[in-house]
Amino acid sequence: MRRPLHILLNLATALSLVLFVATVALWVRGRSTVDFLSRPAAARGGEPRRVLIAAVGGVVRVTVGKDALDARPAGWRHRASADEFDVGLVRATIAAADANDTDYLGVRLLAVPGVRVYSVDTREPWTFQVFARLWVVALATAVLPARRLAGWLIGHRRRRRRRAAKRCPLCGYDLRATPDRCPECGAVPVSNDRASGSGSV
Repeated sequence: MRRPLHILLNLATALSLVLFVATVALWVRGRSTVDFLSRPAAARGGEPRRVLIAAVGGVVRVTVGKDALDARPAGWRHRASADEFDVGLVRATIAAADANDTDYLGVRLLAVPGVRVYSVDTREPWTFQVFARLWVVALATAVLPARRLAGWLIGHRRRRRRRAAKRCPLCGYDLRATPDRCPECGAVPVSNDRASGSGSV
């Protein structure tokens, strides 16, 4: 049971790291370029809908709402634009969120540091906009990789200290009387010569 959990934790760490790198890349690109990612969503009440993600100026905006262009192909579509109109339009919407312009954005559902959620149409519960500062996204996605890296560094340092003190690197048991195998946990310590030659820790 422990091994599957360890595999899942490793996968989650890798995914968080990829998302962190992608967020930083969007942050840098967003100074002059707006990235659009969209796809048709499931229709509700007979109205075609769309999911639209736009990132510019250190902010990512996620919009779910009605879309009259229902003839678009299925699947995610990416478009990058440096056009002043596209960049200015997204920046204007972000500025409205910063100013809490509910006349323009609709009813505010959530407001926490770096994140705001608006309901575009109160009659349509699945029509909303989410604004998130990329530094919030970067911080959230960096927590797990940073935690795992810190844990590895601390464990590595602890094992080196235990080896130097002739103790089991896993449980810390005194191995001066039984240097070949730990009687407490059954671990077989790696000799200093072998560890230095193989790169083991």
